[in-house]
Amino acid sequence: MNDRYKYPRTYHCPWSPNLQNDDRCHPDMSVFDDRVVIVTEKLDGENTTLYSDAIHARSIDSQNANHPSRDMVKSLWGNIRSGISGIRICGENLYAEHSIKYDNLESYFYVFSIWEDDACWSWEGMLNTLIRIKNKTGIMLSTVPVIYYGIYNAEKIHSSWEEYQKQHSSESEGYVIRTTDEFNFDFENETFFTNMAKYVRKNHVQTDEHWLKTWNKTKINKLREK
Repeated sequence: MNDRYKYPRTYHCPWSPNLQNDDRCHPDMSVFDDRVVIVTEKLDGENTTLYSDAIHARSIDSQNANHPSRDMVKSLWGNIRSGISGIRICGENLYAEHSIKYDNLESYFYVFSIWEDDACWSWEGMLNTLIRIKNKTGIMLSTVPVIYYGIYNAEKIHSSWEEYQKQHSSESEGYVIRTTDEFNFDFENETFFTNMAKYVRKNHVQTDEHWLKTWNKTKINKLREK
């Protein structure tokens, strides 16, 4: 059995508005200076981790593990698990509507990182691995939409996000900044902030595990028409 890992907490950019009491503000955004970053859309779903032998939400012992909102991603996992030995895939389960209703999804599961033990693979390494998984299973997993790719620049990143919003019908929750290179994460000392940060827009209504108790199948996001 593979070890189980809870996905690390991502700290908020200092310009992220309306921080709640349990939110953590990034202590020093200068850690990104002169580094190549990729900025992706922060999707409003359920953080989910896939292993070759297991699947779980962000909380490893999460309530309602067999909740029907997770049936779709479990089915997907069953079809690709043979191709993910030794690694874990982290992504967003978007089957259930949370605070944002999506009606043009490419998939119900979007990958944002691949890990091996405490190492988060580079963005390029992640993409190459997804191609390898497709060659083995016939399934190409979707990745979170890219908003900006280049040298870190806070103003360019935020203006790129604002332009991105204008071009898409669904309102965006925000964005995530990550370095493109592989990095190791010290789970004991929470070093995630040296490579990751997030921005959440003003007035975004965030949900927690209590949504599982009220969710029903009238609140299902929609896939893109083909």
